[in-house]
Amino acid sequence: MLIEIRKGWYCSAGFYKNGRCHCGSVVKKCEQRCKCYHRKWPTPEQFREEYGFDYPDNGAVYTHLDGVGRSWESGGTYIIVKHHRGQYKYIACACTPWGKPPSDWRPE
Repeated sequence: MLIEIRKGWYCSAGFYKNGRCHCGSVVKKCEQRCKCYHRKWPTPEQFREEYGFDYPDNGAVYTHLDGVGRSWESGGTYIIVKHHRGQYKYIACACTPWGKPPSDWRPE
C-alpha cells in the first residue's frame, strides 16, 4: 500500500501513520534518514543521494521542457535522455509506482 507523506514524498513500506514511520519494531518520525522515505519522482542526482548508486542507464525517465502548457512526458530510457540532456529542463526517474508527475510539479 502506498502512503503519501506529503506532495513529493511517500513511504515505500506503507507504514506511515499519524506522523510516524513504523520500521520493524522501531517507531520513529519518518524523516529522510529512514530508508522507506523516498521522493515520488527523484532526479537522477537525487536518486544517487537516496539509494547510494547511480540510476541505471536502462531505467525509464520522465522529461519536461518547461514553459506554458507543457507537461511531463515519458522520455524513454535514461541513457538516451542523458545524451540529449540539454534539450530538457527537467528529468525525473520513473522508478516509483506514482506514475507521471503532475504538469505543475518541479524537482526540489
